[in-house]
Amino acid sequence: MTPLPETTSDAPRCGKGRTLALIPLLLLALVIPLSAQAKGEDASNWPMSRGGNYNRGAAVVERDITNQKARWEYIAVSNITAEPVVADGVVYVHDHASVVHAIELATGKKRWSSAPRTGKSTKKDIDARTLGDISTPADKKPGNACTHSAPLVAGDRLISATESGVVTAYRLSDGKVMWEHDLGFQVFSSPRLFEGRVLLGALDRKFRAYDLETGKELWAYECGDIIGSTPAISRSGKAYVMCNDKRLYVLDCRTGKLRKVMEVGYRSNSHLCFAEAMVFMVCSGRRFVAYDVVSGETQWFAENPATSFIQSAVYRDGFVYVQMGPSLRCYRTKDG
Repeated sequence: MTPLPETTSDAPRCGKGRTLALIPLLLLALVIPLSAQAKGEDASNWPMSRGGNYNRGAAVVERDITNQKARWEYIAVSNITAEPVVADGVVYVHDHASVVHAIELATGKKRWSSAPRTGKSTKKDIDARTLGDISTPADKKPGNACTHSAPLVAGDRLISATESGVVTAYRLSDGKVMWEHDLGFQVFSSPRLFEGRVLLGALDRKFRAYDLETGKELWAYECGDIIGSTPAISRSGKAYVMCNDKRLYVLDCRTGKLRKVMEVGYRSNSHLCFAEAMVFMVCSGRRFVAYDVVSGETQWFAENPATSFIQSAVYRDGFVYVQMGPSLRCYRTKDG
């Protein structure tokens, strides 16, 4: 199985609590069916966060939707804390109560919803300051929360990870749990797929590969610090994993072997946007960095007025777009 072709940005973290959440899905109903996929591919699916393994987050809107009204609203159990994904006319999303919802795209009717997935993570070993602003408030109980980690549609499975470290494979047709792992550590990274392998980083420093069908752990590589970022996966099977030790690790997706380590010099918990042999990321040090993965050097950088480093860039046609502080910026990829 080859990686999916590349084709929105992360939803902001919602507040704590168990209040009802409304999902106005105008964009899901109108934009996602028009998302930019490789020529000849089905353009009706958005099977993982940011559209594909390169994390480019780009979608094409072929008609003006600014005056449209939402087709429907769906009431979830709690606040929605990560972006939805879409496959074969069904929207999949999880909420802050760690409940996964399968919703018909055309009508907004529920197909199925899961029971809450709770884990044993205590977070006591994690220094929240190292995560920028993606960590949860100190008074929020960690038992059952979903966060920035968006689900993944792969084959007949939906892969979901909760903040408390529970990784679950649901059957798409009815939500039956096919396999599950409790990592015991928080997960903020979104799962990725390569040749039947589910790839995921966690705050125990490990980047893992699971067999999609059985859930068997195929390999695990321990990096030098926690992993809060979502990696980019190349078509050749290289995983570019950003770690909080300020290094970019290049791992073989098939074997888990380390291919290269590059000293970036900054931390990042954004999705790594991969394009033109560079990864684009908002970093600590108030910088937006274009990092050349061939030379292992920073190609260019721009000053970031905000202290947060969880924002992710969108790539399209030689330009990257990124929100930093109060501004939305567009940079030419080759020279900034």
